[in-house]
Amino acid sequence: MIQDDRANQNRVRPGVLRVQLFRLLAINLAIGVALAAALVGGLLALNPGGLRHLPNRAAESL
Repeated sequence: MIQDDRANQNRVRPGVLRVQLFRLLAINLAIGVALAAALVGGLLALNPGGLRHLPNRAAESL
């Protein structure tokens, strides 16, 4: 019975996420994406140097 429980525990996670290195890399990627989105959102909200209007100016110059 104990062996069955252990076998079921190992089947819960996909193969790649069983390896601790890949789990840590996935967590690191998620944190990096979240921080990058927060940084870009913060810069657009603060609008230093007219950064929010920069894409419009680039489209107008074409």
